[in-house]
Amino acid sequence: MKERNVGFLGPKGTYTEAAAQQVFPGQNLIPYRDVTAILTAVSAGEIHHGILPIENLLEGTVLPVLDGLTSFPELKIQGETLIRIEHHLLVKPGMKKEELTAVFSHTQALAQCRNYLREELPHLPCQAMSSTAEAARRVAFDLHTCGAIGNRKAAEIYGLEVLDDNISDAPENTTRFIVIGLEIPPPTGKDKTSLVLSLEHQPGSLSQLLILFAREGINLTKIESRPSRKVMGEYIFYLDFEGHITDERIQKVIKEAENYVTSLSIMGSYPRAGS
Repeated sequence: MKERNVGFLGPKGTYTEAAAQQVFPGQNLIPYRDVTAILTAVSAGEIHHGILPIENLLEGTVLPVLDGLTSFPELKIQGETLIRIEHHLLVKPGMKKEELTAVFSHTQALAQCRNYLREELPHLPCQAMSSTAEAARRVAFDLHTCGAIGNRKAAEIYGLEVLDDNISDAPENTTRFIVIGLEIPPPTGKDKTSLVLSLEHQPGSLSQLLILFAREGINLTKIESRPSRKVMGEYIFYLDFEGHITDERIQKVIKEAENYVTSLSIMGSYPRAGS
């Protein structure tokens, strides 16, 4: 494979970096500070692809990523991968649990360890940071009496030790990551399509849309609504379903959906994880 520049949520040691290494082994991985920075870099052609978390088994959709994609309609989802998430409490070597003054991590990680934090560290404030690895880096360099929730790679990179391991609320904790690029890849026969749409504000418009998919035997794997940010009570809908945008039956549904939607945009057609 020709070397590609791939952006991930940094710094080094994040789960997003692990996802990038899984999808693009041996490629040039570049850390970025936040979601918007990655989307901007892909849109501008500074990097070939970006890797972003989109959905977690415990906490659901990563909303900043979903909302961010809507702001960059030229970008397309080109693939997805699943990563098992194993959170650990990371501290400076020798630090004891009773000596900690706060816990830092990404908002998703803090939420995924809610039970542990409530039962084991109920007296400690929890502070959000841009990533689990950034929390580990800060604990290593200037927040010496605090703990970070992150993975073993971050502990290794930043010279921390694992005080408590596997602290997620569920042992099967998994996050789905997506690959972002500028083009829709060709069909593989085991694909998924994502789209975003707005509906006419009238009774039955959503149900009529869903009937179109059911009638063609298209399996919807996800549907989610988000505020339009334009009018109170107005929403946009995100749909994931099996099949590629070039499939004849999907083309038929999208054409018929024009009778019920005020806008519709294809966010991507890409191989399903595990295909």
